Amino acid sequence: MLAVDDCGQNPDDLFANAQAAEQAGDFAEAERFYRMLMKGNDPSATFNLGNMLRVYGRNVEAEAALHARFGRASPSPRWSPRTGQIVN
Repeated sequence: MLAVDDCGQNPDDLFANAQAAEQAGDFAEAERFYRMLMKGNDPSATFNLGNMLRVYGRNVEAEAALHARFGRASPSPRWSPRTGQIVN
């Protein structure tokens, strides 16, 4: 797999680190890893980051991450800040 944005790190390792940090409760570190992966257009990272941000009440940032995952031009699916869910 290709390195993410010349950082020299393997995306699989970055993703594993992000998930481990999230599970350990280190959300700042998980966010850092997910954002590094987003630079390499990893769709799973944008989805996971969006969900993590939503859980912690950072709804504007969560919506931006989920739009990055699903694309702004597409009318469906979309994220509802009212329900905190992806809706059609």
